[in-house]
Amino acid sequence: MAEPNPKDRAAHEAAMQIFNSFLATSTPPDAAYVDPDPSTTYDPHPEVACIEEALQDLAPAQFGGIYRTKDGVVHVGIVGDTSAPRRAATAAAPNAKVEFFPANHIWGYLQAIADQLTKAMAGDPTAGLVSVRLDPETNRVDVGVSDPASPVARSIMGQYGDAVSLAPDQSIEPLTSAYSDRNSR
Repeated sequence: MAEPNPKDRAAHEAAMQIFNSFLATSTPPDAAYVDPDPSTTYDPHPEVACIEEALQDLAPAQFGGIYRTKDGVVHVGIVGDTSAPRRAATAAAPNAKVEFFPANHIWGYLQAIADQLTKAMAGDPTAGLVSVRLDPETNRVDVGVSDPASPVARSIMGQYGDAVSLAPDQSIEPLTSAYSDRNSR
């Protein structure tokens, strides 16, 4: 592999200084973020990660998602019998307060749907598919569409049924360049 050109290295270092300076003076992303449902958080906590890993290892065909509310309760969706997942959760995080809820879909299936829809959205940004988000609380994939009555929306509902939840969402213009003054060159 060739050694980088010194001019390129200097330009890269200058750009990194500007970028790091921007990061140091900008508002942290989480300070600007507003959780749509303030009663829940999807941030990983040690007990959540331990329980999720144990259930993914022990019972991936039963695991339907996990989330933690601000009061510290870990909620776990389970498809079918909860006895083995209860034992695994207790062993993984014995001090955690865990509540189980019935789930209709395993988390791996929902992740696969989200991946497929995200690829479709990236492949054709004008098709009307606007956003895709896994929702462990509802055990569904939330899908934002520009028109819920569109052929794309009907196709998604026909293919995935109650594993998805459609909602109207607004398209955003794709970013063509971070430097608008350079677009005119």
